[in-house]
Amino acid sequence: MLTVSRRGFLASAAVTAAFGLNTKLAFVNPAHAETPPLVIFTHPDGTPVGINPDAVAAVHPTVKTQGYHVGTMIDSTGAGSEVVTESFEEVVKRLSTKDCK
Repeated sequence: MLTVSRRGFLASAAVTAAFGLNTKLAFVNPAHAETPPLVIFTHPDGTPVGINPDAVAAVHPTVKTQGYHVGTMIDSTGAGSEVVTESFEEVVKRLSTKDCK
């Protein structure tokens, strides 16, 4: 429940009067940001990995000779990178369509 102090109420009334507003002042709760839809992939250890498609900087396949598990590496802006077991083609398709299965 939203609680307003006497001081806050008087300040709001003063601002309302200063701008010449003649309607009732509505007190509302603060808005919360929505979390982006995450596309779920599988990490090589079997755990699910959620990737925000809008934060992906690059996607490239990995091979065993590079020291990674065979799969795909997803680079995110500001969040590092993740190696997933899905194929390069599947990762690109699911990220481009934002397939959140």
